[in-house]
This record gives sequence, C-alpha cells and structure tokens, in this order.
Amino acid sequence: MMNTLEWFGAISGIVSVWLTIRQSIFTWYIGGISVSMYIVLFYQQRLYSDTLLHVFYLISSIYGWYQWTFNKKINSSIGGVRNATLSEYWKGVCLSAIIALLLIYIFKQTNADRLYIDAILAAGSIWGTYWMANKIIEHWILWLFIDSAYIYLYLDKALYVTAVLYFIFVIMVIKGYYDWRKELYA
Repeated sequence: MMNTLEWFGAISGIVSVWLTIRQSIFTWYIGGISVSMYIVLFYQQRLYSDTLLHVFYLISSIYGWYQWTFNKKINSSIGGVRNATLSEYWKGVCLSAIIALLLIYIFKQTNADRLYIDAILAAGSIWGTYWMANKIIEHWILWLFIDSAYIYLYLDKALYVTAVLYFIFVIMVIKGYYDWRKELYA
C-alpha cells in the first residue's frame, strides 16, 4: 500500500512541477492529487510536520488555482512573474521561523520522527508555496535549498522513491528558475 502511494504521489508530483515550470493552471489540480497521496504516506511515517504541510499544500492548491485564474496580475497565462521585495523576504523568514517553532512545540509531545528538520523544512515549504502561487521567481531558489534537504530526510527515512523524486525536483527547480527568469527579463 505505502509503495503504491509513494509511486503515485511521486509521478503526479513530477507532472505538477513540470506544469509549474510551464505556468499551467493544471499544476494545481495534479499537485492536489500528489499531496493527497503524501498526506497518508507521511502520516504513516510519523513525519507529522510533513503531513500537516501536505494538508496545507492541498488547501494552497485552491489558493494557487484562484490566484492564477482570477488575479489579473498573475493569471494562468504566461506572465506576471516578478521578484520578491525586501519586505517579502523578511516576512518569509520571520513567519517561517514562527511556524517552525510552533510545529516543534506542537509535535514535541508526540512520537514525531526527525522533529526539527521536519518542522524547519515544512515551514520553509509554506513560504515557497506562497511565493509560487504569487509567481515570485525566488521561490525556485528557496525550493532548491528545501528540496535538497528533503533528499537527506527521505533517504534517512528509507523513502527512496520520494528521495529520487526530490532529486528530480532539484533538477526541475533549476530549469524552472531559468525559464521564469527568461520571461522576467525578456
């Protein structure tokens, strides 16, 4: 059961990131399928911050779809890519730190596995997802660091398919950054 969830989640995850690179509205639908599989998988693995993160991803799929569909500045057609402001950087750092500390506090009393790295990566991922939904190009750079750290975590948890998925994500992140950068500076 777990292996099937992991494979299905990984394949739909790759498709979702590819669609993000292409700025396709369908990234939000396929991403919703992928994160649904990972909600169950990460709960089974006692990665509770990751489980909550994927619940957040499921909800943010609706937010991202809405932003890319109805926000005229960043609608689903190609366009709307921008740089983060200094204020957005500081807000992201501060909110990520608060979220990480909150997750650590909440799950400290449970049987959570890899509590600190799980919480820190989950908090950073929330920041990256918000930036992605708002077509802020730096989300790709943030994902480069987060996905690289996730490779270590998933290898440590013997989630080998997911570790390979995140290695593929790292490669896709580089491609996504350069594609969006071309558009930003065209």
